[in-house]
Amino acid sequence: MPRARNATYRAKKRARQALAAAAGVSACAGALPAALAPTTLPTINTATTATTPDNSPQALSTLAQMQHLYKRFRKDKREVHDMQGSIKLENRAAVQALQRENTAIKTAGIKMRAEGEILKAEVESLKRQVKDLNGAMSYVLGVKSEHLKGDGLWFDPLRREWNEWEALE
Repeated sequence: MPRARNATYRAKKRARQALAAAAGVSACAGALPAALAPTTLPTINTATTATTPDNSPQALSTLAQMQHLYKRFRKDKREVHDMQGSIKLENRAAVQALQRENTAIKTAGIKMRAEGEILKAEVESLKRQVKDLNGAMSYVLGVKSEHLKGDGLWFDPLRREWNEWEALE
């Protein structure tokens, strides 16, 4: 099988060389037929990069032009890769900051919930104490002063406080 592939490759190479020879172009690997060759080729000067006509001694050969373009492509690809890497690092740092903030918020929420439970228990205990005191006061006042028992004037300030406590719930 490898010999068949090699034979096919050699046949195709000979056909390309024959086509190039018929077109009047050298048979080097990177050469294009004259019909496909560009009219101007970019040159690399030390001062600037400019285009010159084909007959200029500074004109690049097609192979050199392709190599130059490939080097530029690789350089641009490296720059893009570096930019992607820095963007990924920035995104990762932002995500980690958000995760830390989220964790801090959750911890604060858990602490507040625990404090709320403690306060709720204290409020329930205070409610029981108020009820006990109200009952004791009404008993004492009812027994000691029989004339206040009917109109309920003694109970108004306590009723106001009780309503305030109920509103706090």
